Amino acid sequence: TGWPFIIAFGISYFAYSITYTMNDIAYWGMIPALSRDATARDQFTSRATLCAGIGNALASVAIPLFTTGAMALGGNAGSGYGRVAIVICVLAIFFQIFTVLGVRENRDDMNTKPVPLSFRKIISTIAGNDQLMWIAIIFLIQQIGNNIAVSGIGSTYIYFAFGYSGGLYSLFNTCLLYTSP
Repeated sequence: TGWPFIIAFGISYFAYSITYTMNDIAYWGMIPALSRDATARDQFTSRATLCAGIGNALASVAIPLFTTGAMALGGNAGSGYGRVAIVICVLAIFFQIFTVLGVRENRDDMNTKPVPLSFRKIISTIAGNDQLMWIAIIFLIQQIGNNIAVSGIGSTYIYFAFGYSGGLYSLFNTCLLYTSP
């Protein structure tokens, strides 16, 4: 309880964030290895983004459904989250194995020296391409809106719709009581 819990949770969340980012960058970095054809790469990217959006929407509905209220796995939020986490871990391992065994990179062009790239070049490319700049701005607005809707409004809706009697909500309130000035 209190600060030890918050510190342990912060370390866990930070470690998760770093490992997720390492994995996510590797997945998106594979797109050029899948095809030399720009149209095919665009199709891979749009399908991957579509599937990620569908997965995000399903998780936003399914996780609260199976962790709170009458349908909570194990009868309460604590065991519900634990069981959902186990399912997600098993699926993650399966998809990692699928990727490692199913994707092969064409290394024919590895002998050519890449063109040097700098942060200044990236910024000037975005600023000099009005279509790219608008897409970047739209994605930024979408991500901010998505985070507000899912994290803020969504969490509040889940609390009022399903309730958190005991379980994680009580644990969270206990931590706030012990850490409030």
